[in-house]
Amino acid sequence: MFGEETLTEVGHKPRLKNEKKIKASFAKLAPMLAKLPDDSGLTLYQGLPRHPGSIDEQVAQYDAKSMSKRFGHVFYNTPNEVAAKDKNKLSDLLKDPKAFIQFRGYKFCGGFHPDVALVWGTGNNTVEIHVCFGCHELKAFRKSVEVYCDIPNDTFDDLKKLLGKYQQQHAKSAAGQ
Repeated sequence: MFGEETLTEVGHKPRLKNEKKIKASFAKLAPMLAKLPDDSGLTLYQGLPRHPGSIDEQVAQYDAKSMSKRFGHVFYNTPNEVAAKDKNKLSDLLKDPKAFIQFRGYKFCGGFHPDVALVWGTGNNTVEIHVCFGCHELKAFRKSVEVYCDIPNDTFDDLKKLLGKYQQQHAKSAAGQ
């Protein structure tokens, strides 16, 4: 797979595949996001840049020790520091029940490829949210519960504005640092 090196894995491999079940998962989003703490207990992990090919081929271009697999997707291990005001804005935005809409179907963009993982809490209270700017989708995980949904344009613009400045590791990788 990755030669001698393997990635640390966090969480389970996503199980939702059936479109009907994916759409039904939306009913679980509001209760899950209501559990997000109001405090600043947020960790942000940046996803790797999108590359054609498999995850194995993608990871082969990087140092496997600097990455981990979170719920089946690859992220840099080192979290990005998020400003306190942005943590509060993200928490408020994500808790808004009107901020997201039911999954409308698979996109033709090459598949869900999260740009960021937002992790609140620890242990059994952890809520992890993956945001894909390419397909305007969000996946949320808490224990064995998975929720997939679409991000409407207004919310997408707000998320992109808030999270875009935390894409530091892409720039470092591109510069060869």
